[in-house]
Amino acid sequence: MATQKSASLDAPLEISKPSTIESMPILPDLAEPVTNLQMDYLSYKKSLLTKAVFKSKAVVSLLVAAVAGLFYRKFGPYFTPYNFKNGTIEGLLNIYHSPYFIQDAFYLVSSTFMIFSATLVAAWLQTNFLKYEAEEVPKHMEQYFGLDLEEYAKTAVKSKLRKVPTDVKEKVEFMEKHSFVVQYRETPIAFIVQQKETDSSYKITGFAVRRVYIRSKILADLLDWAKKQLGPQESTSVAVYSFETFDIDILKESGFKLLKKEPLDSFVLGTLFGITRDTYIYGPSS
Repeated sequence: MATQKSASLDAPLEISKPSTIESMPILPDLAEPVTNLQMDYLSYKKSLLTKAVFKSKAVVSLLVAAVAGLFYRKFGPYFTPYNFKNGTIEGLLNIYHSPYFIQDAFYLVSSTFMIFSATLVAAWLQTNFLKYEAEEVPKHMEQYFGLDLEEYAKTAVKSKLRKVPTDVKEKVEFMEKHSFVVQYRETPIAFIVQQKETDSSYKITGFAVRRVYIRSKILADLLDWAKKQLGPQESTSVAVYSFETFDIDILKESGFKLLKKEPLDSFVLGTLFGITRDTYIYGPSS
């Protein structure tokens, strides 16, 4: 089995390695780190969606209304003309010295915390489909990468295609044509896989960027590689979610156009929040 490159996404890159950037196809020694990158990128999407739901106007409005209702219920009776007959400062002191003030304040704070926590948990649960999707990546290798990377990794490959054993040459040739990996300090930080769909169209079936490098817009470099693989009359497409606004902006900057929108098969996310799965295309049809 090929010795795998560093597959940990928690540990920092090894500073002892040369600070060089390299590109290559997915070779057998990159099978595990590339799989981990894909799984982590889907987990990253889950966190994005959870934040998007929690910070949406509908949820924020409901939270504000709930907290305001609690405040009015517990503190409304304190704000009477009698308490403030001697002025604002005196009125606030009267409220503070009320025998029930501390109890009501504690109730308001604890209830607010519970409401926010329950809302966050509900948002987290609604986005669990992305967690399951991430966990299922090893079971759907061909869907994402075009072949079974677990089997691919069992072959020892010391360098690029010219030294690949004959029995795995076909698989490496496939990866050389359909995949692109960016390495920094000898560690994969981004990859993309583009597979043939029809005679004149391709589909980007897998891509991921290490979280700390997402804001560097390395996705644009991955998309540039994908576009360069196309012939004059060929196109390529990629599916993203409508809440992935950062990636969508890069797609648009790279010349991709929106082809279609499909609502999620979820009443809460698809109907109430309007989250869609969008397909963007680059090429003659765009």
